[in-house]
Amino acid sequence: YTAIYSGFAILLLFMIWLYLGWLILLIGASIAFYHQHPEKVQWEDESIAISAVMRENLAFQLMLEIGQQYNLPDGFVPTRKSLVVRLKIPQVMIVAMLNSLESCGLIVRSAEKESRYLLLQDSEQIKLIDILKAARNADDKGLQNQLQKAPVVTQLQQEIDRSLQQLLAEKTLKDLILQSRDPVNENSIV
Repeated sequence: YTAIYSGFAILLLFMIWLYLGWLILLIGASIAFYHQHPEKVQWEDESIAISAVMRENLAFQLMLEIGQQYNLPDGFVPTRKSLVVRLKIPQVMIVAMLNSLESCGLIVRSAEKESRYLLLQDSEQIKLIDILKAARNADDKGLQNQLQKAPVVTQLQQEIDRSLQQLLAEKTLKDLILQSRDPVNENSIV
């Protein structure tokens, strides 16, 4: 019996070893694929909630990428896929912000099969405060008018808006593009 059943045990151990070897290989291949193609990552909840700071950062980053590409001599116009690959952010978040920037009249989408994004105005005419407003209103679904605001909160919000308006009033997307090319002033954008 020992001789017969030890043959079965060896076969069983070989199959377990073969299974584990292929499992390691396939998991490694999946990790390598998703590392190279972050736009293919599917999130369980398609409506990813991000912070207001991240939303503003994403809006500025997208406009900077589109503006930089737009001002290059070869005239490359970024696609949604190229923005996802370049920024390494899930496509759901980028599409939502691109839609918000488009609805605010800052960018326009081409009618090609693979949509390309263009600035709607020259980068000298796009104010940073307009980009900030587009980012802040990205997820606003009309609830702003339904919110019962205390006068103190309304006054505080108006003061914050005035301060931001003063800080960003004269700064344009072109200023941001020029500062991103200058490595000395990289930390002094705003």
